[in-house]
Amino acid sequence: MPGLSVTLPLVFLLVGVVWHYKEPLQLEPLFVSFLGGVKEVKEVAKKEATKTVVEEKPPQKKFEQFTAETLATYKYKYLSILGDVFDVSSKPSTYGEGGGYDFFTGIDGSRAYATGTFTKEGLISELEGLTPQEFIAVENWYNFFKESYPKVGYLVGHFYDAEGKPTKQREAAGSQFKQGESVKQKQEEEKEKFPPCNSSWSEKDGKSLWCSPKSGGVSRNWAGLPRKYKTEAGQERCACIQPSLLNTPGLKVYDGCDPNSERCTWPVKK
Repeated sequence: MPGLSVTLPLVFLLVGVVWHYKEPLQLEPLFVSFLGGVKEVKEVAKKEATKTVVEEKPPQKKFEQFTAETLATYKYKYLSILGDVFDVSSKPSTYGEGGGYDFFTGIDGSRAYATGTFTKEGLISELEGLTPQEFIAVENWYNFFKESYPKVGYLVGHFYDAEGKPTKQREAAGSQFKQGESVKQKQEEEKEKFPPCNSSWSEKDGKSLWCSPKSGGVSRNWAGLPRKYKTEAGQERCACIQPSLLNTPGLKVYDGCDPNSERCTWPVKK
């Protein structure tokens, strides 16, 4: 090997010198330089061997631009929600002519997904005035279509401009969705703290409200006592209250109910 023919004699010579003078430190710089060079070559080879091939990303799909007029020609095939157009033709029993939701096709009826008003006046894109909970309903429907049907384009108008950029209304809707999620989170926390009561009514037994470790869909290791409770949203409902929280402001004992009982019953008046 050509490299060794020069290197080995040199190494032997240096070893002899060291042995003669007993000064091993004189050999150290050469070995450091030699070994350092080998290490550098190995690292370069390792990097070359472990290089990953960067795959080219497929070209981004170009979505079709729709106007209210052109979208209307796709009645029973396409629908728009929040300005995004989805192809729902794969479900003719639902969105085809005579289907249960055929009135959503050919238009953007975003508001109706929250209000349930399926008239001409209710099937509109404007969302102004909706509550945070209603914005959540619209967002849930949008996510459903996004996950279930292919997006084919966008509707120019309320939510997108002619260049396909979101309008102020679309951006405002996004902010409302975030606010709605925040409200929803607070409601869940409120529900965990003050779980709803169980309730029943029959002509024979009358009305009953009671607490149990699973009332209101909230599993816990306590039952609680029924109290009138006004939520942060201003709605009054029956809540199961832990004994340690019975002094919470705003709680009221039900008329005709033992304040220490887990069940309140009001027989039918005859």
